Amino acid sequence: MQKKTKLIIVLAVVLLALLFAIFGLAGKVETETVLTGTMENSSSHPALLIKSEYVITPEMDGNIRTLVKEGELVSSGKNIATVYKKDVDEDIQKKLAQVSDKINEIIESENAGGMFTGDRYKIEALISDKVRELTYCISTGDAEEAAKIKSQINTIYEKKLNIDGDTDVASTLNSLLIEQREYENRLSGSKEELYSPRSGYFSVNMDSFEEVLTLKGAKDLSVKEFDSIAKKIETKESEVSAMPSKCKIIDNFEWKIAIKVDKKRAADFSVEEEVFVNFEGTEKENSATVESISEEQSGDCIIILSTTAYNPDVINVRYINVSLIKNRYTGLKVSNKAIHEENGEKGVYVLVDTIVRFKKVKVLYSDATHSIVSENNGGDNPLLLYDEVILSGKNLYDGKSIR
Repeated sequence: MQKKTKLIIVLAVVLLALLFAIFGLAGKVETETVLTGTMENSSSHPALLIKSEYVITPEMDGNIRTLVKEGELVSSGKNIATVYKKDVDEDIQKKLAQVSDKINEIIESENAGGMFTGDRYKIEALISDKVRELTYCISTGDAEEAAKIKSQINTIYEKKLNIDGDTDVASTLNSLLIEQREYENRLSGSKEELYSPRSGYFSVNMDSFEEVLTLKGAKDLSVKEFDSIAKKIETKESEVSAMPSKCKIIDNFEWKIAIKVDKKRAADFSVEEEVFVNFEGTEKENSATVESISEEQSGDCIIILSTTAYNPDVINVRYINVSLIKNRYTGLKVSNKAIHEENGEKGVYVLVDTIVRFKKVKVLYSDATHSIVSENNGGDNPLLLYDEVILSGKNLYDGKSIR
């Protein structure tokens, strides 16, 4: 009798365990909290940067000594470089460059620290301006004007010395200016001054594509030509020369981006559409307009973007990878696993206390894992921020009780 009783108890326990497992699993659901998010319809591609580049070719065959910094914004008519004949005394050229560097170091050192105030600060600024004027007059051979400016500098320095008693700087600078002029005179007739024909950014980084890739011809760039240029850059066939014989002014007002995409991606875009571009290795994003889309060649197309948004990070870049962004979508971000169809309408199942509720959604954008749906707080039974959407569960339907 006791054995039968024990058997009945064991069977009852097993049966209860099975029932608990069946009904417990049936009621188990996995949920996720709804949060706001942003997703991009973006893709990565190789690109060529096309700018308005005015190449300055010296009449004299020689070495260029720049008078402004690489990438510096210069005005039209600015004296940007000096070219010295290759057969002139290289030792004199070297000494001239060293003296000029010392003069610039003194000027920058005197103006950089921010340690002068009141009249002293104004005097420093005035001296800096006058030295620049003197350097320009010497380079252009205007001896009469140079003498006047030199006299003005001495007078201003005397006022400065009355303030701080510093005679060393004035004496050193005066000696260097005299030495600079002596070297300039010895090289006169063997040099050529270069002036900027327009305002823009100065550069000596020449890659041989300045007159090949132009704003005017950008829309005619073919896939074959793109590949040819990219290959030359990648194999360093167009490597920048360490001793440039030319320089250029880069217009910062308008430039273009030629992007190679497959024909399927090209079909996503239309002419005059506004897009965004991110350049690999940089932080600044550029807005741009689709100017043209080429005919397909071997499954690829060239999209030409036009922009007026200056980006200093790529001023000397020709070939780079970019992220092409068609759109950005902001709303409620949900997993694709949570989206279902009920009566032909898309929506999600939400757990409200222990009851399953179906809420309709309007999907704005989806990728492989998530979707952005519109946030419509005023609609009928809308999906809300912080709702618990169900990612997985069995036999879900509106009104089902989960215990």
